[in-house]
Amino acid sequence: YETATNAMIFGVNNASEKLRIQANGGISFNGDTAAANALDDYEEGTFTPVLKGTDGGGTLTGSSSAGGGGNYTKIGNKVHFSFYFANPSGSNPAGTLYFEMPFSAASGNAYNGAGGCVTYTRNIDPSSNRIFAVNAINGTNRLYLTRVKMGGEGETSYQTISNDSNLSSMLFKATVTFVAA
Repeated sequence: YETATNAMIFGVNNASEKLRIQANGGISFNGDTAAANALDDYEEGTFTPVLKGTDGGGTLTGSSSAGGGGNYTKIGNKVHFSFYFANPSGSNPAGTLYFEMPFSAASGNAYNGAGGCVTYTRNIDPSSNRIFAVNAINGTNRLYLTRVKMGGEGETSYQTISNDSNLSSMLFKATVTFVAA
């Protein structure tokens, strides 16, 4: 115990410091005493993917009996999650489609473009010569379904219900990393 900083310090064989429990919370490593560098949050959990629309309408919830669901790990302000959304029930949303994330993304231009990879889809169509991506919208808990033109040229657009009128047998898998608010 270090009385000057009110911190608990651990070393190996009376050698250099390896771990410090900071007085104001968090842990730091290898002699680092800066509070800004301390790991002050760690969380693991599960969530139920929900598909909504920007113009209201209904809500679709993935089927747990089909193996649907999501899990996340939050370390500091970084969130990594993956989910499997299958055979949803409910009524179709209206407008641009988005999934609710387990945390809100940080705000500001430095965090634009956070998102992830779509690993599999079924019965949802990004339209010709496009692939799906997912885009975390800063300052919100929304993960938009984005249609990206293959080859990286041309427009990128968001998926709307008009692109797919019946999503009841849809399957969607994605993995995402972003900075939390």
